[in-house]
Amino acid sequence: MATIVAFSVSNKPELFEGGWYTDSYVSPEFKARLDQKYPSTRLATHMMPYAYDSFRMLVQGFESGQDVLTYVRRMTEYDGTAGKVTKLAGTGDFRSLPAVWVIKNGKPALQ
Repeated sequence: MATIVAFSVSNKPELFEGGWYTDSYVSPEFKARLDQKYPSTRLATHMMPYAYDSFRMLVQGFESGQDVLTYVRRMTEYDGTAGKVTKLAGTGDFRSLPAVWVIKNGKPALQ
């Protein structure tokens, strides 16, 4: 067991077959789109969903016609590529649940 993505970023992840670790949730659809767009590139995708979701939150704010900062500050949850993230009203930090990954057939797989 590891608490970091060391297994998935190894040059030989197959050496860690069956090893599991916690990392960010990445929706299977989002990961499939990345794999299709960049088939020969090995990506450490664990932070990409947060960047993508942050961008989408801003887009929603702009499209709402409201003040973007006020719109985002009022949000208490967002269901996106990183799963559902939540925050208490009046706070600024969204929280997400970790996911369990395992090396399966030499590749990281969401459990």
